[in-house]
Amino acid sequence: YSLLRMVIKKRRDERMKKFLLSVIALLLAFWVLPTYSSAKVEDGIYSLNYQVNKAGTISASISNDYFVKPAKLFVENGKMRVQLTVKQSSWVTKFEGPHGGNDVISENKEANTRVVQFNVTDIQNLTVVKMNVDIPEMGYHHTYSTDFVWDPSSLKLLEAAKKPEPKAEPKAAEPVKEEV
Repeated sequence: YSLLRMVIKKRRDERMKKFLLSVIALLLAFWVLPTYSSAKVEDGIYSLNYQVNKAGTISASISNDYFVKPAKLFVENGKMRVQLTVKQSSWVTKFEGPHGGNDVISENKEANTRVVQFNVTDIQNLTVVKMNVDIPEMGYHHTYSTDFVWDPSSLKLLEAAKKPEPKAEPKAAEPVKEEV
């Protein structure tokens, strides 16, 4: 009987060791292997649909109508920046992307539009943008955050990144023939 108990204990200990080693290996794999928050997007220029939501909700903000859809997504060396057109530009007196301000690319005062761009780190997740909307005719002056929700499934390549021309191999000097 004691021999049987010893055999059972030994097998149980071996199974426990295997189990613990498997758990350790799994934890180590999650810790060591890189994690990616989004699929890699190749360098180039894309169109990208989006919606501007009220902060922390899935409901479209009224400011959703202040932007032309789709946006342009520029990807260079894995870094992404979004470029979009603001309608009713005179009403949007402050527009600040997640990494500070934004760059104004162009402005058309007659059409009351401007094109802005800002960096984003991930189009799989929303981007918080701070805005001031001032409409003097209505006595409306508010500061708030909005969530720009990108639609990665809508990505359409507009222009592929230009690949660098391969360098031509220098030609080997031809052997000189000597006449005898």
